[in-house]
Amino acid sequence: MLYIFSIRGQFNTDDISNILGLAPDEKWDIGDERKNGSQFAFANWSIGYCKDYDVDFYLEVVPTLCIGESTSCLAPSMEVIDFCYETRTKIDIDLYL
Repeated sequence: MLYIFSIRGQFNTDDISNILGLAPDEKWDIGDERKNGSQFAFANWSIGYCKDYDVDFYLEVVPTLCIGESTSCLAPSMEVIDFCYETRTKIDIDLYL
């Protein structure tokens, strides 16, 4: 199972990296070019917490389902649930078959 924590909104990703002292797994800034040539209208930073910007917090969960294997389940730990509650993080669950 893959867990991704994202900060999305109107901010500079370098500011987030400097505040947290962490390098993101993935990031883009407003105006960066997408693969299709259009530009991002919002910034994205994959890990962190910042209350000084107009942002939304998401925990993106992408379970891996394997046909013929035991029953899959989605059970975030209490630490993850507590973190999401304390940071007002939305949980986004995507399922792909």
